[in-house]
Amino acid sequence: MRTLLPIMAAAGLTLGASAQSPIDIGLFPGEENMLEVRIRPTADFDGVFSSLLFTLRWDAGSEAAPGPVEQTDLIAQYMPIHPSGPVVVDGYHAYQVYAGFGIGPLTDLGVDLRMNEEVVLARIPISGNASFAVVNDAWTGELTHNGDYYVSLNGLDKTGIIYKEATAVSEETAAASVSISPNPNDGRFTVTFPEGGSAPRDLVVVNSLGQRVRTERLNACTTGCRQAFDLAEFGPGLYHLEITTGNSTTTHRVIVR
Repeated sequence: MRTLLPIMAAAGLTLGASAQSPIDIGLFPGEENMLEVRIRPTADFDGVFSSLLFTLRWDAGSEAAPGPVEQTDLIAQYMPIHPSGPVVVDGYHAYQVYAGFGIGPLTDLGVDLRMNEEVVLARIPISGNASFAVVNDAWTGELTHNGDYYVSLNGLDKTGIIYKEATAVSEETAAASVSISPNPNDGRFTVTFPEGGSAPRDLVVVNSLGQRVRTERLNACTTGCRQAFDLAEFGPGLYHLEITTGNSTTTHRVIVR
């Protein structure tokens, strides 16, 4: 059986500046009402960025929606990103799968992905207020959806990790308005809103599979509003706390050890 590497060599494709290593992905707040999808190579690479797949998830009740993907001309030449199918609503969440395919070596464009240097692969404008995440969960893992994060370099699976999963569109403002302590914790923690608020807040804790494990409503209050949680029965892991006030939703990481 012929292997992929001889076929690629016959086609004149390079193997990159060094042996291929995984590429990680992260989601960050960009300019106003904008998300940035960034990749982080774990080694230098200048071969063929063959394919990329990732899925955005957000609260289906937020009325937020992603707009058309924006990329620089250079990046769009070697890894053009487009939605793969329509937005799908499943339970509490909405999903949009994105895919991209490359056909030529990065060296042909004078591009060299450098180890641990982030690259803004795409910018996605957002209408409405919500918290978005790049996820591998129960929905993306189903074969019919095929939405788990995936990267292929020189035709080989080199999928890394999702190193920054969730972000609010205006993350800095969201982070300043809430405190989670302690974090990391043993499953018991307290959420505090130093500035209080005139509207009620819905607090939802979601596990790594996208399942809601705790839901609380915090009514309007003055300074020092707080809500205690106990997740000890669910065990260690990465959880997300979704805080909704009116039409605005933000997400915060909670680590249980």
